Amino acid sequence: MIESVPTQQPSKFKVLNQNVCLDGEAKSRYDSIPCDCKEDENCGSNCINRSLFIECNPQFCKCGEKCTNQRFQRYNKQSQQLKVFWSGGKGYGLKTEKPIKKDELIIEYTGEIMSLKACNERLKTIYKDMNSFYFIHYESGKVIDACQKGSVARFANHSCDPNCSMERWVVNGEIRVGLFALRNIEASEELLYDYNFHSFGEQQKCNCGSTNCRGVIGTKSKREEEEEEEEEESLLIKKERLKRLKARMKNSKHLSKHNVYN
Repeated sequence: MIESVPTQQPSKFKVLNQNVCLDGEAKSRYDSIPCDCKEDENCGSNCINRSLFIECNPQFCKCGEKCTNQRFQRYNKQSQQLKVFWSGGKGYGLKTEKPIKKDELIIEYTGEIMSLKACNERLKTIYKDMNSFYFIHYESGKVIDACQKGSVARFANHSCDPNCSMERWVVNGEIRVGLFALRNIEASEELLYDYNFHSFGEQQKCNCGSTNCRGVIGTKSKREEEEEEEEEESLLIKKERLKRLKARMKNSKHLSKHNVYN
C-alpha cells in the first residue's frame, strides 16, 4: 500500500493513478503485434517485444499466463509499500518498506501529459518561483508534468549510482513510464534513479553523495555518450528484426489465404 503524501507538501498536489491529458492533448497510439516467442520461453530476454520496450498483448501472446512481459498490465499497487519521507538536503524522497526484486516494476510515473509549449508556459507563469520541477519526457514534443498532479514516483531522488531506472514502455498501444528496480532492493532503502537520462532544462548541481558522482545533472560523460551510440546501433538492429517479423507475419497471412482458395 502506498502511503499518503506528507502533510508538509502543498495541498494542491493530487495523487493520480493514471495519466491525464491537458487541454485535449491526445495520447498517441502504437501498433501492438505478437512476439515470436515459443510457449516455453515465457517472453524473457530474447522476446522481440521486450527488447523494443513493448509489453505483450495477452490477446496475442502465445505464452499466455507464463508471459513475463506484462508488468504494467499485471501491476498490483496494493502489493507495494512505498513511503514518502524527508531526506534532508535533497528534500523529499521515496523509499520502499519491503524488499523489491531486480527488474520489478515499482510504480508508474503519472501526471499531466502536455506539449512542450504548454510546459514552457507553466514555467513562465505558475512555476516561475519554484526551485523543483517534476517533468519527465513522454514522447517527441510532449512531457509528463507531475508538479501538481501525479504519482509518488515524482519523489524519487537522483543518484549517479542508482538502484532504479525510469523506463518508457508501449502498453497496448499507449506510452507508459515506470520506475524499475536495477537490482534487488532491501526494505527501507531509498529509491533512486539517474535523472541524467530524463533531465529537463539547464544543468543542476548534483548532491547525491555517491562515490562516482558526476557533480552535475544534465551532462553525459564520454563513456555514457559511447554507450548511447552503442544503444542506438542496437536499437536499429532491433527495429530491423521487428520489420522482418512484420513482413514474415504478413507473408504468412498471404499464404494462408492462398491455400484457402486453391
